Amino acid sequence: MADYNNILNKIARLQQRYRIKGTSIVIADSSKIFFSEHRGFADFYGERKVEDTTQFKIGSITKVLTAIAIMQLVEEDLIDLDADIKEYIPEFSIKNRFDSHKITIKNILEHRSGLPSDNFGIMLTKEAKDYNDIITYLANQYLIAPPGKMIAYSNIGYTVLGIVIERVSKKKYTDYIQKNIFNPLGIDANFICTPEDFRQHKYEISRSYNNLGEEKEDYITTIIPAGSNTYMSAVDCLKIAQLFLNGGRIGNKRILKAETIAMMLQKPTYEDEEGYKIGLGLAFDQYQFSGMGDVIGHSGGTIFHFSQMIFMPEQGIAAVMLTNSTNGSAFIRDVFPLLLEVALQDKGYKRPSSRKTKKMYCTFRIEEYTGIYPTATKPIYISYKKHLRLKMGFIHAKMFLKTNNWFDLKPTGLSVLLGQALKQIEVKVEKETLSLKKSHHNGQADIQSVGVFVKPFDILPTWLMACGRYACLVEAKRSVARRIKLFIKDQFLMAKLSGGMAGSRIHVLGTVNETEAIILGYGRNTSETIFMGNKILTYMGSKFIRESCFQTFLRRCKLNRLGKLFKNMFKSKKNK
Repeated sequence: MADYNNILNKIARLQQRYRIKGTSIVIADSSKIFFSEHRGFADFYGERKVEDTTQFKIGSITKVLTAIAIMQLVEEDLIDLDADIKEYIPEFSIKNRFDSHKITIKNILEHRSGLPSDNFGIMLTKEAKDYNDIITYLANQYLIAPPGKMIAYSNIGYTVLGIVIERVSKKKYTDYIQKNIFNPLGIDANFICTPEDFRQHKYEISRSYNNLGEEKEDYITTIIPAGSNTYMSAVDCLKIAQLFLNGGRIGNKRILKAETIAMMLQKPTYEDEEGYKIGLGLAFDQYQFSGMGDVIGHSGGTIFHFSQMIFMPEQGIAAVMLTNSTNGSAFIRDVFPLLLEVALQDKGYKRPSSRKTKKMYCTFRIEEYTGIYPTATKPIYISYKKHLRLKMGFIHAKMFLKTNNWFDLKPTGLSVLLGQALKQIEVKVEKETLSLKKSHHNGQADIQSVGVFVKPFDILPTWLMACGRYACLVEAKRSVARRIKLFIKDQFLMAKLSGGMAGSRIHVLGTVNETEAIILGYGRNTSETIFMGNKILTYMGSKFIRESCFQTFLRRCKLNRLGKLFKNMFKSKKNK
């Protein structure tokens, strides 16, 4: 039998290292749990420890519930996966710059609908919203790509699926999930969609903690909760994974037909999904264990709660890990694969040996790679000066092409300080699409297409005049950014985002007309349209107003005064 003692010690060390206040982990086969660990606090200041019944925010694992509900309605012939979304939401509309614009239910399930990714102005507003706000919002937006063409993870898309479920079933989304999934599976869960919901269930659910271990208020998404706002325990979340191991049945309760489960377990074969893949509501290849078959499931990530649910049909194993702290994603990435390795040892798994082999490098045509590749975070520059070189922010590296078409990166300048980190990253450019591969010390690797090659083009006069600084009209924690700076660099219009939900980012923009520009790049939060009018910049649902030079001057003076004040306070404390 698997020995978990060593991994338990490592979990304890990593939990302290990453300042994870609370975590809940379970591993099981199709019917029973054989590993269960619940550590830390659900409420640190209230001294409420994590137990097997403690409910964590599972985030986007909720999308699996939405997918199950859609497939139940498919079985009842109430939904056709290939039908146009307008058949279920007649008033649905979205602007379009492409010849193909029919959006199907299947497109949305697979995150290939061409719908924008997020709207922070609606998702994180203090006032309660309903789904009709999303429909109204989309009527004034553009498709980011022809449906089916590009994978771009979309919270908005799953909100639309929640609307479809309500329209077809004639029930509220939460009521439908409760009756048709939670009750049959024996799941005790809560949808926390308003401050009142939080107050009602605050002693059942975990609190939220930042990377300093301080308790924080979690942001509540007030729109229909088809994509995020579910709280449940790891033990109950495990039942969702076991449902797929048992062909759609738990005990004597059948949730989906066996043939429907088989359809959901088909791995997609789209060319642009080299690594992580998304099928009918389920993700594939987040983890790789050679010879053990597919690893299927879904992760969830909010500001403070991170979660992972997986199952392996060929091995009959399911596992769930939930956390309540900002560094939860890194904690899960370090711990979860090691736990699964131990569980798989009983199935005969051995991690492939990591013997060093001589790397073979080859020559290439420079012009096939040099240029600028915008991404959702920062532009990547590839240039040639004796060597092919990559630049992204402060990272500088030489590129060496291997026989498998991936480039090794060797840091230069101050980037040598990141030498070990850059050794784990490889780059590929194929069909003008740039992909990154990041290898982890636990034998896992992430592959993702992140950028596309673009050429400089004319920037319209209105946008040239619009360059400057913009301040958000709402509080930063409920916006895509606190401030945006529009500027010209390398013959491109760029937007620098700071603060807010997106953090520090630089987007490369392509102007379409005097009032519209597109965020260039590939995947989530790219190809979306931003709007300009009357000194107001609208960016992913958040509005920003142009700052005058005088306003910028005053703000900087204020920041300088605050900086000096804190500096003097620090000096005085040090002297004491």
